[in-house]
Amino acid sequence: MRTIEFRGKCIETNEWLCGDLVHDTEGGCYVYPIDCGGLWKNNKVYPETVGQFTGMCDQHGGKIYEGDIVQYMSLKLIVAWDEKTCAFVMENNDLSIPLINERIHVISVIGDIHDTPGVYPGVIR
Repeated sequence: MRTIEFRGKCIETNEWLCGDLVHDTEGGCYVYPIDCGGLWKNNKVYPETVGQFTGMCDQHGGKIYEGDIVQYMSLKLIVAWDEKTCAFVMENNDLSIPLINERIHVISVIGDIHDTPGVYPGVIR
């Protein structure tokens, strides 16, 4: 069984929320912690910050999400969903590398495209 989880930046607090993704009829996005115990509060997030958990963790045990900037060997790459292959990839303007378990031991999350875009000056999204 794989973990289906999303994250997004809360509009009210500007903090990252992780959990289930819910959309309303007006185009709003909400992220509710999986363990919130049914306590539904206003967890509206900026839609452009929503990213899915890849199901993998980096070499330090941190979760890897879509939109993360990762260090892979000497490369700084962005984690993205590739529609053509229906898989998560690490990419820049020149290449796309599948994000697979065999590479996890040499991948480190070093930021994300929303909070630390300067870590990767060539953000392509």
